[in-house]
Parts: sequence; structure tokens; C-alpha cells
Amino acid sequence: MMPFLGLLLTGLFLVLFLVLQVFLSRRKSPVYGLVLIVAIAVGLIAYLRWVGIQHHLFSSVVLFVTSGAIYLDGRNRVRSRRDRELAKMTIQDLE
Repeated sequence: MMPFLGLLLTGLFLVLFLVLQVFLSRRKSPVYGLVLIVAIAVGLIAYLRWVGIQHHLFSSVVLFVTSGAIYLDGRNRVRSRRDRELAKMTIQDLE
């Protein structure tokens, strides 16, 4: 029962983390989305220095790369939303 509970809590943590990363990446300021990526990088470096490189390297790198991809996608969405708003304002100015 305990390993299942641990696996369930880990999955819940990962889902909440990814939802938070999506939310922060879509904010107006790009700094908010970088907070979790920097925290992962610092935590990964500290963890690998403490445990060694042979344990859990793959899952940590996957989490880091996934966070980076979510961040870039969120920033692209913010940029496209801003461009659409600018195009609407330009059309309204021409009328």
C-alpha cells in the first residue's frame, strides 16, 4: 500500500508542478516562468552533487527539458496574443 501511495503522491506532485509551470509561463513577464526552471536546475545540481550522477539523472533531465518546452510554448502564446491585440488596435486606428 505504501509504494502505491508514494507513487500516487509523486504523480500528483508532477501534475501540479506542470500546471504551475504552464500558468507561470503564460504571464506577461517572462521572469515568472523562469523561476521554476532555475529552481529545477539548482536542485538538480545540488542533488547530483549529493547523491552522485548515477541515480535518477534521466528523470531529472526529462523534468528540466519538459519545463523548458512548456516555458517556450507559453512565451510563444503570450507573444502571439500580444501580436493579435496589436493588429486589432492597428485596424481600429485605421478606421
